[in-house]
Amino acid sequence: MILNLGEKTTIIKLFSFSIFLCLIFISFYGCNKKVTPYKTTNLAMGTVISQSLYGDNALEMSKTITNEIKKLENSNLSWRIDCSDVNRINSNAGNFVKVDNCTLNWIEKSLDVSKNCGGVLDISIGNLTRLWNIGSEDARVPSKQEIESALESIDSTAISISGNNIKCAANQKIDLGAIGKGAACDRISEILDESNYKGAIISVGGSILLYGQNPNADKWSVGIRNPRGEANDYVAILKLDKCCVSTSGDYERVLEQDGVAYHHILDPRTGYPSKNEFVSVTVVCDSGVLSDALSTACFILGYNDSLPLLAKYNAQAVFIDKDFNVYATSGIRNSLNITNDSFKLVKG
Repeated sequence: MILNLGEKTTIIKLFSFSIFLCLIFISFYGCNKKVTPYKTTNLAMGTVISQSLYGDNALEMSKTITNEIKKLENSNLSWRIDCSDVNRINSNAGNFVKVDNCTLNWIEKSLDVSKNCGGVLDISIGNLTRLWNIGSEDARVPSKQEIESALESIDSTAISISGNNIKCAANQKIDLGAIGKGAACDRISEILDESNYKGAIISVGGSILLYGQNPNADKWSVGIRNPRGEANDYVAILKLDKCCVSTSGDYERVLEQDGVAYHHILDPRTGYPSKNEFVSVTVVCDSGVLSDALSTACFILGYNDSLPLLAKYNAQAVFIDKDFNVYATSGIRNSLNITNDSFKLVKG
């Protein structure tokens, strides 16, 4: 199945089935409904944006958040939109391009993660992601020769930064898809800070911002989706304070060709969708960009190889493998409650 965001029928489906097409955390538990949030759902950044706001002027805040997310896509993140920072970097490959502070910060953080994860997260992957184009109507399985050619351009160390100026190599294209949703969460957190907002849950595709205080409980509660189940089928519940949570899973965007399913998380070392025993990784930390980047990197690395990386960024994670085993890092174990008897905690 190929998800084409450009078709009207797909947009209708996104609204109708927003619980399971893009959201990894499908529901928020723990509220006793003493305070009812203002809720809204819409589309931006090619995904479903869900907002639950606990505070004054919620309607206006919701509009501000939606407009800001669209602005980030149009001005900063999208490689498809002319004049965005990423598009200008790619269009002027080999030359420095001035970008705003947000784009600079995101790219610097991405390069830092890339350096510490052995390059399994690499924003210079743009030529490869365009080849596969999973999530669009042009998705296809590239030839071996095409993949080998694209791999030659993947090298984050070839990206140069001088002040607010960024340059990728002449044969490169960058892609911030692995951190874009988390970046939006960070920017939303800044907006809520500026307004001294009480509390909110903002979901941008596979990344969630838990902000402020839950007025109905001591902590926010988030369900982790069963990667092999239906939309409202949960593996576990996490009880968390203010933080960002991102999940990468092999079920999110899938291309099916000749009876084979190809997920969208590409391994820059091989050029193909990552293959290991894990089907879902959820990362919790203070930064949306980092939670998003780390969930991708950890999905490719697997549990044991991810532990030093997670420790480097003071992040916690929950891994689910193909045999329904759950692995939780030590700092999150007491926050995790497995609710599906088919799944078993084996580490954590």
